[in-house]
This record gives sequence, structure tokens and C-alpha cells, in this order.
Amino acid sequence: MHGINACACTCPAASPRTTLGPSRHYAPGHAYAHFAGCDSSRAFVTGPDDGKGLTDDLSGLSDAELGSVAGWHEFFVTHENYTRVGRVSGRYYDTEGGALELFPWERLQAAERRAEQLKSEYPACNSRWTQATGSEVWCTAKSGGVSRDWVGVPRLLAAEGTAQKERCACVQLERSQQPGLQVQLRPYPGCDLEAERCKVVKSK
Repeated sequence: MHGINACACTCPAASPRTTLGPSRHYAPGHAYAHFAGCDSSRAFVTGPDDGKGLTDDLSGLSDAELGSVAGWHEFFVTHENYTRVGRVSGRYYDTEGGALELFPWERLQAAERRAEQLKSEYPACNSRWTQATGSEVWCTAKSGGVSRDWVGVPRLLAAEGTAQKERCACVQLERSQQPGLQVQLRPYPGCDLEAERCKVVKSK
């Protein structure tokens, strides 16, 4: 494609297709030139460093990373400055435009259902920070936007698949004491195990 205001670029592998977009972004030498004329879906979440992300191979990406690719797909589908003009042949489509492999929408939908289930089982805590008192978290019968007939105690809930990310979750006291959940649910350091409100102590 040629033109002052348009160039060939691709949407993510969720529906890889050639589109017309602003050349100031996708033309040679510009920030998104690596997306022009090929399916570089992985680069939407990993970046184009050393060329490793310039591929349509999404294997090994986490649910969150796949969700990011899907988010870019939604962006291109709905943005008024991008018009569909064809599909990119490769991993997902053959030269006739026939589908070869499907983006893992079912996996993402299952992950979303699991996230909603966790939100219901372990509602988020209320939180507040002031210069005078620092950070604190606490639970109520409506914290996290989940109305319930119990209040719960604050615990650090480990994100699935990683030990590095945690969030504050309100947990029924009896459930927080179950041996099988001790790894997933960590008490706040220095906070009474039955307290509904905890100070957040910074790790040294």
C-alpha cells in the first residue's frame, strides 16, 4: 500500500489481517515499522528487542499476556483509523485466507471465569494510605465490590502461576486457617491473625 496517510500494518494473531493505518506510526524508520506487512503479534507484549518478538508464535505466553494481545485485537477492530483490507498468510491463515489455527479465545474465557470466581471467593480489601499513618488494609461486608454475609480478615493472596505477585484479599477466618491454603494465603506481618484491619509493614 502506498500513500501519505496510510501504510500496511497487521493486527494481532487474534485475527491477523492487513489494515490501513497512519503512516507516521508504521512507515519505515518509525516506532511501529516492525508491525508492517507481517504478523508480529508476540511483539505486542514482549517488544521487538533483538527481533525475538517479531513472530506470530504466541506459545509460552501467560493468560495476562494473551489478554494483552486480545486487547490490541479489539483496538484495531474498533478503531476508526484502521480499515480491514486482507489477512496475513502464515501461522493463522493460508494464502487463500482460510483459517489454519485459532487464537486461544477459550483459554482466555476460562481464565476470565476463574478470575471472577476468585473475586467472589477472595474479595479485594479496602485500602488507604496517609502520610501520617502509612498504609492499611481492612475488610467489610462489601469490600472489593462483593456484597456478602461475612466480613473476613486481610490476607496476601498469591497470584496463580507466580510467587512474586500478591494482592490483599478478604478471607473467611475459618478458611484462612485451613492447612492446604497456607501457601496461597499469607498473613500480613505483624498483624493479628483474627484482625479485620492491618497495617502494611514495608519489607526491609
